[in-house]
Amino acid sequence: MKKILIFWVTAILVLGIAGYASAGEYYMYADFTSSDGFLGGYDVDSYGNYLYVNRGDQIDRYTVSTATTPTTDANTHPDNIGLDGILGTADDNIGPMAARTLSYDTTYSVSEIGGQSVSEIYATATGLYFLDDQSDVSFYDFTTTAVSKITAASSVNLSQLARASDGTWWASNESGYIYRYDTPTSSWVHEISHTVSPGGGHLDGLEIANLDLDGNGVGDGEFIYAADMTSDYMQRYALNGTWQEQYTYSDAGQALVLEGMG
Repeated sequence: MKKILIFWVTAILVLGIAGYASAGEYYMYADFTSSDGFLGGYDVDSYGNYLYVNRGDQIDRYTVSTATTPTTDANTHPDNIGLDGILGTADDNIGPMAARTLSYDTTYSVSEIGGQSVSEIYATATGLYFLDDQSDVSFYDFTTTAVSKITAASSVNLSQLARASDGTWWASNESGYIYRYDTPTSSWVHEISHTVSPGGGHLDGLEIANLDLDGNGVGDGEFIYAADMTSDYMQRYALNGTWQEQYTYSDAGQALVLEGMG
């Protein structure tokens, strides 16, 4: 059955896994299937309350809404013991989950996009960046529906896409190689070989985010997040390629499909 999963915040846990400590866990908050109106597809990104899903040469947009009952805190989850990982402290978010609803909005025809499991989307207010035939970054403009190339082509296949706050593009492939686009030379530079996930270096999602790691309300710098659904682990790297820590996103031991990250 086609489905899409929604993950949310992390809580600090310590688990010994294949020699690496898991610094946190991502919790599943929704599991949308065709019975909820999900049309299928894989690589996904989000912007505001919108989800964009690659369905081959089409990109579908959905709105995800969160119920105000039984709680107004969208972070609550039966297992969420907060950033400090200690049960009974002030940052606990234990409680019933507010229901998420998926509503189909529209479909954009984008024939240039790569296959639905090998071309992650980067969504903005004005359009969608995507990997054109697993090679270069292109942009689909919502207003004009025109597609324009943003970068030069890569000599290797690329599947996942991310962008730093300074506008630098990053991309990776299924084999775990992470590249940075160097604008002065119009070339993709190999920066990281992702090998730390238990079970290998496969990749399915890539994001760059400035996350508040210690819960003090201040961002702790930009980091690369690389997800591997073949082992249900997410790794965090510094932009210089240094491995930082590992997160899990399994649900009661179940393997979860994760193609793209929003």
